[in-house]
Amino acid sequence: MKVACDFGVSRYAKDVNEKDELITVGHKSLPIIKITRAFGKTTITFGSESDPKQKTFNNQDNVVINEKVYKKYINA
Repeated sequence: MKVACDFGVSRYAKDVNEKDELITVGHKSLPIIKITRAFGKTTITFGSESDPKQKTFNNQDNVVINEKVYKKYINA
């Protein structure tokens, strides 16, 4: 049984930006709509504009993002 995601990379929630895409538990890549940071917490709004989801993380929590999207914008 394979559990790992082949196209995800782990980053701290405080280091994620709006160019990234989140990888969900079902290995789906979802675009980030908005990021808010305050009081040691990072709130990420993701998904589609018509049905957004929101999750709050501690700044040191690990978040899995799409590695292909991440490499594309850091190499640009």
